[in-house]
Amino acid sequence: MAKQDQNPGRKRRGCYEVNNVTWCRENRTILAEIQDQKASAAVGRAGEHLALAYLSLAGYICTLCQIKDHDAYIQTDTQLLTLQVKTASKLHKTTNRYAFHTPKKNVGVSDVFAFVAIDVGAVLFRRGDELTSVTTYVSPEEFMDEKLSMQKTFDSFK
Repeated sequence: MAKQDQNPGRKRRGCYEVNNVTWCRENRTILAEIQDQKASAAVGRAGEHLALAYLSLAGYICTLCQIKDHDAYIQTDTQLLTLQVKTASKLHKTTNRYAFHTPKKNVGVSDVFAFVAIDVGAVLFRRGDELTSVTTYVSPEEFMDEKLSMQKTFDSFK
């Protein structure tokens, strides 16, 4: 635990301020990790809302649910499907594709996965039972057929 400063208006040695946050040598790693986690959570939430916006505009009734294995429910004409949204904010540096962590096959798998490239505002849909690896890579070109991916994915449940 950090020492209580006797002089709260004075900056301690080794500390500096950025965007109204005081950074000190002993806590900057922890604070940086917290900021990364908050930024990552914000990117994930943005991806969830973007995917649901696409689905809503296509006429599906969607409900954000935030439970363990699923992010949303989607009501089609004939059934209720579960949705898991995976969001990437940039291309993977070595593969030049978007990389998404996905669960092992048949372990807590949602009916539908939405892969979101938040930097370009694109969403690609796939069936959960089609995923074969713990990391799913999607090329920028695959996002060009995003409307077709939605139709093809949801038609496959009819």
